[in-house]
Amino acid sequence: MTVAPDPHLETDHRPEWVGGVVTLPTYIAEGGKTYRPSLIIWIDVATEMILGASAMPPEDAPAAAGANLRETARNPKAGSPVMPGRVRVATPELAEALRASIDGVEIVCAPTPELDRAIDSLREHLARNDEGSDLHYLRADVTAEGTAAMFRAAARLYEARPWEVIPADNRLIGVTSESLGLRDVVVSVIGQGGKVNGFVLFASLDDLDQFGDAADAIKRGERPTFPCYVALTYARRTEVGPGLLDEIAAYRWEVASAAAYPVIAVVDQAMVGRNPTQIEMVRIEAIAVSLAEIIREYPSELEAVFDGGAPLVLRKQLTTSGGEVELEISVPHPEQQAASALLDDDGELDEDRVESYSAEILRRFEASPEAQAEPEAHWAAMLVDYATSYFGTTVESLSAAEVDELVFEVFPRKVSVEPEAAPSIVAGLRAFLAFLEREYPDRGARDRLAVLGGNASQRLARLLADPSNFGPAKAFVMSGRAAGFDMASQAGLDAWAEHMSRSNLRLPMGRPVAAAERRNTSTKLRAARQGKKTKRKAQRAARNKTRSR
Repeated sequence: MTVAPDPHLETDHRPEWVGGVVTLPTYIAEGGKTYRPSLIIWIDVATEMILGASAMPPEDAPAAAGANLRETARNPKAGSPVMPGRVRVATPELAEALRASIDGVEIVCAPTPELDRAIDSLREHLARNDEGSDLHYLRADVTAEGTAAMFRAAARLYEARPWEVIPADNRLIGVTSESLGLRDVVVSVIGQGGKVNGFVLFASLDDLDQFGDAADAIKRGERPTFPCYVALTYARRTEVGPGLLDEIAAYRWEVASAAAYPVIAVVDQAMVGRNPTQIEMVRIEAIAVSLAEIIREYPSELEAVFDGGAPLVLRKQLTTSGGEVELEISVPHPEQQAASALLDDDGELDEDRVESYSAEILRRFEASPEAQAEPEAHWAAMLVDYATSYFGTTVESLSAAEVDELVFEVFPRKVSVEPEAAPSIVAGLRAFLAFLEREYPDRGARDRLAVLGGNASQRLARLLADPSNFGPAKAFVMSGRAAGFDMASQAGLDAWAEHMSRSNLRLPMGRPVAAAERRNTSTKLRAARQGKKTKRKAQRAARNKTRSR
């Protein structure tokens, strides 16, 4: 047996290497686990040749780096055995791990462009090889029985055609199931445009928004941050590849039509797809069955919901391949319910619905004991208006933070009143919030009311008195009033404008736009943006649908 010689540690011109630990853009199933392996890689700086590359579970890579470097020095893939004189790595963590296990080598933490080029080349190679990848389901812990149940559920859902019932892909559905580990997850049904049919599952509305923001970041040339998501889409027989067709033939899995082969893509934060695990298959099965049953059993109720009616909350007890499960289905999603009453079929703010809602909530308030006892109750109308225009939601659904933002940022910026009006404003709004607490006791009303407790009047008076808080319109009105003009009449407004022009006066500069305006949170804009995000998400799912990693 020939033993490889030890690398030469005492040479005059020992080479420089660069190295690193990278996560591969692929998944492997091993020992009942599915994970993206880490690759420890070493490159000779002079030639940029890869001297060693070892894949392993990600949790093992940091501790193994030192021993792996020694092994590569003994048995490099190119050249003679030699220990490098200098090793350059990009992260302090890896540098410290190497220093703790390697003697006689200078370890430097600095950029590693050579490694970046090698990894980019490797990813391009893997992507080219993956174009023809063949979809299989029977991997990791997935069973034939579990897959058969998912196929049956997917066929039922395809026959129910939810994309013809749910008017837009931004009309979201919420799902909660303790046994399946789901809590208010977001289901977006796609296919209304006649392209990719199915649904996409996000852990939260924030994740759905993050997906769209990431896509926008890519267009701007910025580094995106993606969320994880799961998509069930339907592909044609010609698109799924022979591997899946062989499995279907062998196990006689049910398919609704030649255009309805169910494809599940589980996509991680790096936009790398993988096969679903068994629990993910059960989740898709349960959601597909529930949606199909709801569409069949509650057609008129769903139509009413999407026409601005009351939310629909249903509980489904199902027997799945994973056992008995219970799901709570909310249409629309709980966090979208308040806004849904104000949206049209395209998910945009409907001015008629806003006007109708505002008139009704204020009518009820005016008839309430809270309003009857408070002379300044008229200030409630402004809070209702700002709730819809800034946050795109009903006033009873505002959070305490949103009330704080409207009262202490938007009011000082927009409302043209003297600071002395602060106690009246707070009194009127407190009466309104007390009314909401009585009418909607389960919607955080007590927290909202607490925002206007204590020294709220003094705080608001200070903000109303500070010209740097004024928006342009308020600055115009308040400066004209201070100059003695009648700013309550059109003639007075015109006279002040003419005086400013003749005198070459400028409005005082205020602070940057308040947070509520800066975030651009109008429901009309948010809904349109969310619709675009969902479409981008569907396109991404379609591109990944025949890939199995």
